Amino acid sequence: MTRNGDGIEMNTLGNTPSPRSGGNSTVSYADIVLVQGFPAELRGRWAVVGCSERAQGWKLHVSSVPSQAERLLSVVLPILRARAVSFKVARDRQVLALLNAGSLGPTQIGKFITVYPPSDAESRSLADELTAATQHFEGPEVITDLRLGRVVYARYGGFNADQERDRLGHVFSVLHDDAGASRRDERAVPFVPPRGVINPFADLVERQRISLNAPDKGKLFGPGYLLLDVIKRRATGSVFLALDMRDSTNVAVKVIKEGRAHCMSDGFGRDSRTRLKHQMTVHRALAKRLAVPAADVYFQVDENGYLALEYIDGTDIGAAHPCPYGTLVGAERQQLLRRLT
Repeated sequence: MTRNGDGIEMNTLGNTPSPRSGGNSTVSYADIVLVQGFPAELRGRWAVVGCSERAQGWKLHVSSVPSQAERLLSVVLPILRARAVSFKVARDRQVLALLNAGSLGPTQIGKFITVYPPSDAESRSLADELTAATQHFEGPEVITDLRLGRVVYARYGGFNADQERDRLGHVFSVLHDDAGASRRDERAVPFVPPRGVINPFADLVERQRISLNAPDKGKLFGPGYLLLDVIKRRATGSVFLALDMRDSTNVAVKVIKEGRAHCMSDGFGRDSRTRLKHQMTVHRALAKRLAVPAADVYFQVDENGYLALEYIDGTDIGAAHPCPYGTLVGAERQQLLRRLT
């Protein structure tokens, strides 16, 4: 155990790593990094290589899904070694799953690898090389960044930024401009470069998608749904209220669930879209047995998946049972099941 200059405890990885850690066969990306000859240190959920001397600048993020993460590292690590840049990577598959499920915050989704280039000019050349090398990989969209390629993103932010506390005691990073003025390092969606900062990726902005925004209300969406409102907004997939306009003689209110591409992905390549397809199958199987909303249709728009369900005006069972079914005790499970019969 060692401490860095900020007093943060760090674990130095051992000399005999294994690509798998623990008895649960969880893939250790930290060990993979060490096997490749990098002097990695564990800092919380991250395996960190090197330390940038810059306080702030254009950092790069590389997104991934668990089923491709090891292969992605085999492609990206040689590039980072040749460039001699500092970076960090999610320490294992469990951390990557937490990231992509939004459990560590919506702004952290997709941030499998973070790279700290030594200059903004090198940020661009490194981004171009990474983009070309990773064009066949997949990963969740990093909503706080500019999208540069299939899984490569960039944003201007702190490397070793100063930190301050607000009146409520919350710690936040601050950036400084050339005049020495400070401002909060915001993770706005969509990303907008700070005023006065030259954007080396300006010519790529046109390829960026505006992330996390709901589909336009008042316009037909998918096979013919008119979106009325956002019931719940989530980075991994929102829930919308809509009108089914496919048949003008049978207009009906529907609830549309969204599954954003590659979010909540597992080691078998299944993600939130897979869950929606399975939910459709379950709803249709139970339709004549239990009082569940009828499943209408599953469709995709811009790689994201959507499931339209019958709208039922009633009470929210989730309000009374906010925990997953698997965590409920026997009496609570029986109570929930009785409400469905």
